[in-house]
Amino acid sequence: MTKIVIIGGVAGGASAAARARRLSEDAEIIMFERGQFVSFANCGLPYHIGGDIQERSKLLLQTPESFLARFNVDVRVMNEVVDIDRHNKKVTVKNLLDNTQYSESYDFLLLSPGAAPIVPPISGIDNPLTHSLRNIPDMDRILATLKNRQPTHATVVGGGFIGLEMMEAFHQLGIQTSLIEMADQVMTPVDREMAGFAHAEIKDKGIDLRLNIALESVEHLTESNTLKLTLNNGEQLETGILIMAIGVKPETKLAQQAGLQIGELGGIWVNEQMQTSDPSIYAVGDAVEEIDFVTGKQTLVHSRGLLTARAVWLLTTCLEEMNPIKALKVLRFVKFSTLLLLQLVRTRSSLSARAFTMRRSMFIQPVTQATTLVQKRCLSKCCLTQKQARSLVPKPRVKTASINASTLWPSLNERV
Repeated sequence: MTKIVIIGGVAGGASAAARARRLSEDAEIIMFERGQFVSFANCGLPYHIGGDIQERSKLLLQTPESFLARFNVDVRVMNEVVDIDRHNKKVTVKNLLDNTQYSESYDFLLLSPGAAPIVPPISGIDNPLTHSLRNIPDMDRILATLKNRQPTHATVVGGGFIGLEMMEAFHQLGIQTSLIEMADQVMTPVDREMAGFAHAEIKDKGIDLRLNIALESVEHLTESNTLKLTLNNGEQLETGILIMAIGVKPETKLAQQAGLQIGELGGIWVNEQMQTSDPSIYAVGDAVEEIDFVTGKQTLVHSRGLLTARAVWLLTTCLEEMNPIKALKVLRFVKFSTLLLLQLVRTRSSLSARAFTMRRSMFIQPVTQATTLVQKRCLSKCCLTQKQARSLVPKPRVKTASINASTLWPSLNERV
């Protein structure tokens, strides 16, 4: 009987556990999660804070009890794997409730540790009013601050996916909001002309958008129970709650301790079957480096949909013969107000740096109510090699133009 041990119980680990049971009724499956919750909708956390998702229970897709009843998977929450003995195929587990340790053997081991928020070394950032958002407890702490402190002003540092979603959440709650981004645009995964539409939408909503600005220091004012933020342009800002959303980094500590190969970008190296440098250990999710569909180079992508698909494919590889996993193709999107930004594969700048000849396509169209419940403008752009553009871009709907990406074309910044 095959024994599969899974480390990490959110998107990747939970999807892999469910897939493993569907493929094998006899396999013994154990899933370890150091937190209290498994299989929760982490993409929905900002939307619960902003009120779009009213019931907290809607975020909890499965529980240890439901996993056992439905899939016969032994889910152990508040249990952290602290060591991997590759030679004897055993893991050492620490029970975080009573601090005891025990070992568990495996035939196949799956790593799905995820990625942790980046916390920069900024003076004064360790205070009760500064938060990051990764899991349910993080969300609960933010909600507690909003309820107990009732801030009138919120500041979000970082204009990526989480940053924009938290900015909108505060705006929907009627809290005056500032968004601070060190780059010259929000959503750096998209090109500048795409981000310009987001800039206009943000400003139209009365949100204080500050680009090319970095946070230098934080001071907790105990009398007013607010934060005084000092920016790198010399300005100061007083705020009631601070969200740090400048990005994430792969959690590779356990893999490094086990002597597994780490990729050039700092993620866990895997081959086309999602195997690590140890053929009995697989890895999936935000901690893993994969091959980019366009460039053929290593990349890190944080996408729940992709992660779930990879986990399903991975477990099929473990239990059945499968073809190698294809190079990475991923569609990512973020919604703000009436604008929906979608990004497919690579930006113009990243392809230009590699002197690719490419086609670009850009279009604006409504998104149907069946998709989003409310009518939104949908802004989408593809930057692909010519061959990929011919096969992927829908010709009847999108006009394409061939360009040489090694040369610069006129900037559209002034228009947006």
